[in-house]
Amino acid sequence: MKNVPLTIPRRPEEIHFVFDQFLEEYEKNLPKDIEPEQVHLLEQLKDPLHNVFRIPNALRKLPLSVILSVPWKPYLIISGILFLGYIPAFILLPIGFSLMKMPTGPLVITAVIGVIGYWAAIGAIKLTYGLFSNLLQTTRFPWIAEAVKAPFSEAYRKSYTKKVFGYALASMMIPFILFIYKAVHQIVSQGVSPMNATIGLVLSSIALLFVLPVQSILILSLITIQNNTKIYDKLIEPIKNRVVGYNEGFESILTKNNYEVVMILGNTPGHSLRELGDIPLLGLGSLVLVLNSFIYNMLIPVLGEVNSFLNAAKNNNTPVLGALVTYFSPVGFLFLILLLITVFFSLSRIIIPLFKLWWVIRKFRIKALKELDPYIFDEIQDTALGRKERMEHETLVLFSLRQYIYQMKTSPVDPVKLTQMILVYIGYLFKFLPKIAGG
Repeated sequence: MKNVPLTIPRRPEEIHFVFDQFLEEYEKNLPKDIEPEQVHLLEQLKDPLHNVFRIPNALRKLPLSVILSVPWKPYLIISGILFLGYIPAFILLPIGFSLMKMPTGPLVITAVIGVIGYWAAIGAIKLTYGLFSNLLQTTRFPWIAEAVKAPFSEAYRKSYTKKVFGYALASMMIPFILFIYKAVHQIVSQGVSPMNATIGLVLSSIALLFVLPVQSILILSLITIQNNTKIYDKLIEPIKNRVVGYNEGFESILTKNNYEVVMILGNTPGHSLRELGDIPLLGLGSLVLVLNSFIYNMLIPVLGEVNSFLNAAKNNNTPVLGALVTYFSPVGFLFLILLLITVFFSLSRIIIPLFKLWWVIRKFRIKALKELDPYIFDEIQDTALGRKERMEHETLVLFSLRQYIYQMKTSPVDPVKLTQMILVYIGYLFKFLPKIAGG
């Protein structure tokens, strides 16, 4: 007992534990929208292989922002587990189709388009969320982050699980009704026995239940694309307002507000307009694939009839329709129609706002160059004629600013990336889909 300090606390009230710093560090690592009682659900998602049966409950209760904050590895594992539910559908559907004597060929292309659309949706949801999150964490130009903070939080702090599952269930009622019609039609026409038609109907209907997880993800992707478009509108609004203010006002380009606009419209790492332009590109790129998968899943029972109708139009040389089907193949023609629908949708929600921004930015650049050129030209002329031995330092700065403004981008979307995306879709439309459909 000789080595025991005399100052050691001996009463309970004299013993204190300080956890403030520990709790602050712990809270920093947690997503903003999570509740304390939900932390264990987040831990389950971070270790999905050991919590497979708990994943649905966690996805149902956690906000979308918390789910998307999970690192890529467990996020992809969870996505793979959900995707496994799609596989039994394409084991049961061929059996049900055979019993009802329906063509099974369209199931191949439906499965391929479903797989592509699903993983396109999974990637786009996560990537777009990351782009917006990085924008909010960058404080270089807080007036941009403030513009999207409220709509971003409103869109992602919700749990969409019940909503998308309900929509998916409603959408699967369409093929279910079509399966009933096909079964009754086959019985009435004596194409199959009532027993085979009934068994085929039951197996096909059970298969639709396994399509529900994939259909839910596709619907979630469509919802997030719509939300992201609204958020992106809020994002470009303050940029456009500042540009319009300079275009129609009397202020100089040499102000802090206009300088920040120039920095954003240039190639400034971390906050350039081109980096923000990846958001609509992801929306455009994934929307086509997701919408195709969503519609093909609903048209499973009648794809054979649609394919036969288009082939008949091709064989009978039906004007316009027959030529298009011959040129694109039946499945390629369907994809083309959906592509055109998607483009029309995108024009009103994505392309037109970007075009308006391009127009005001172009006017901004022209006016800024016209403002700077007289000062720079006079200084260059005086130096060249020997009126001055050297140019003023301010003129050199203005010249550098002029070069930066001249090289800044007027389009939020990188045309190179847009061209690459178009080329991928051309190959998908003309080569990949017809090859799979004919295989």
